[in-house]
Amino acid sequence: MRMHSADHLYGAWVAVQTLCRSEKTVAEYLFSRGYECFLPLRYKNEYRITLGPRNSKRLATVPLFDGYLFCKYKVERNFRIADTPNVIRVLSHKGIPAVIPDIEIESLKKVVASVLTQARKRIKTSLRPLVLG
Repeated sequence: MRMHSADHLYGAWVAVQTLCRSEKTVAEYLFSRGYECFLPLRYKNEYRITLGPRNSKRLATVPLFDGYLFCKYKVERNFRIADTPNVIRVLSHKGIPAVIPDIEIESLKKVVASVLTQARKRIKTSLRPLVLG
């Protein structure tokens, strides 16, 4: 295995691949360990049957990119992102984590915020906010 110094990656955004449907759990866990995470979400209309005569319509958020989230890299001697439960890997090239430019993450944040705002305006049901860390 090739060893390299990761000091130059400190504070850079990287993509983290997770097990399917574990994105929110992984983001919360990394946040609790002091990492800054960004999990782009989108709204999805979800119908579920309740104990009553009608179906209940509930607005849910789901990851925009199934199985992925973004995290600011930091060098920790006692903990690595890849050691997080349900993390498959940090996307890399030749063993070095692939850096995503800050401007790309900021652009994605703006687009997601805009789309979510527009979706909220169109939906007539009550919203339950989902807090991620």
